[in-house]
Amino acid sequence: MKIGLLLIFFALPIFPQLWYDNTEGVNVEAMGRGGAGIAIAANPAGVWHNPAGLAQIAKAQVSFAAEHIATEEKYHELQETHWVFTGDDFIERYETLDDRSDGHWSGLGYISALKPVIIGGKQLALQAGYRRLASFPDAKGSWIQLREFEDPDGTITDHWEHPSDWKTDSHGGIDDWGMAGAMKMAHWLSLGINLHFMNADYGFDGISDPRQGYSSSYRIYRDYAFSGLLWDLGVHIQVLPSVGVGAVYRSGLDAGLDYQWTFFKPASADLEADAVKDHTQVHWPDGHGLGIAWSPMPQWLVAMDYSRMNWSKGSLDEYKYGHTYENIGFPSLAYGQKDSDTWKLGFEYRHPSDGRSQWILRAGYYRQEQMINQMGGMLGEQPIYKGYTMGAGFKLGKTNWDIAIMQLRGEEKAAWTVIGGDIVFVYDNSMRSRTTRILLSGTVLLD
Repeated sequence: MKIGLLLIFFALPIFPQLWYDNTEGVNVEAMGRGGAGIAIAANPAGVWHNPAGLAQIAKAQVSFAAEHIATEEKYHELQETHWVFTGDDFIERYETLDDRSDGHWSGLGYISALKPVIIGGKQLALQAGYRRLASFPDAKGSWIQLREFEDPDGTITDHWEHPSDWKTDSHGGIDDWGMAGAMKMAHWLSLGINLHFMNADYGFDGISDPRQGYSSSYRIYRDYAFSGLLWDLGVHIQVLPSVGVGAVYRSGLDAGLDYQWTFFKPASADLEADAVKDHTQVHWPDGHGLGIAWSPMPQWLVAMDYSRMNWSKGSLDEYKYGHTYENIGFPSLAYGQKDSDTWKLGFEYRHPSDGRSQWILRAGYYRQEQMINQMGGMLGEQPIYKGYTMGAGFKLGKTNWDIAIMQLRGEEKAAWTVIGGDIVFVYDNSMRSRTTRILLSGTVLLD
């Protein structure tokens, strides 16, 4: 029984894999530069990179962005259960082959309003805004599942293949509402703070439909919910007229997470059928970032950022597994994840303005070493997401319009083993993905 519960525990992730770290992804100008923006104060969306940069903005303005996300994934999974009795090793093997999927999501990326004021002779900028921190595209795909049973002498006594088509409808996402303030302490120094409330309420409703001649369909329903208050502290220093640097610290989050998972077969079964309901106390990790921006000529800008999320400090205080038949508590468990490092490098060219209009070109490179779960002896290569970005902007009178395109390719591998009594469970998987994001933003000056 204990080994069975452990297998269920590892099979039900607390957080589904995000497409990539979207902590700063709503700033369209920065995304065109590979995401680099900690040392640059260009528009209100820069608050998510470094709130201190807001103090450099001298005019009241409103900005917004819409985004489209498209994903493609290819996945391979192998599970082996070794049943060891009196020294003999019986192997039950499951394998998922040719698992391909694609998904899409479109909606509002962010909206914000900023107002600069003068207090005690110092310039202060106040901002309120909303951003979509994470979205989960609807997806569809196909896979082939293999199952076989191997005797100790190597004889295959049972073998079947199960091809299926599947789709997943997602709902909700992770939203973030914030209020920020920044003050220009001196002509070369600005400080800022951003207080924001994160609310996660999202889930997935997936159906697998076997092809002709195979077993009945099944349905999986998952739902997650947690919320909490976070804060970011930032500093911006103008070292030279052509060189600026920035630094930001992002707080962690203590929050209770509620999770529901339901599996029913056939797919037409009642949604309230035998369900798994979980609750845990989550410590969302803190992080920090550093950036530098250099303008070698008035029309050119080079920017580079480094940021880290301290996932190795995250933890689950208590994991409770609720079921129709039993209620079992697990002791405190660590995420066991590695810290996530992200590097961003970008370039920008501003065509000389004619006094009323101006156009801008941007390009950049993004590379992230994503966290990986190490619980239960899981070992693997740290997932790498990397890719190129491009963007363009056009200023006309009191309006600014920007577009950016980012395409990331990811690859990850993992393997782990659980040993309990007469059972050894071995798991191995690999995944390749491609994510494309397109953002379009507008800014209107009110002064």
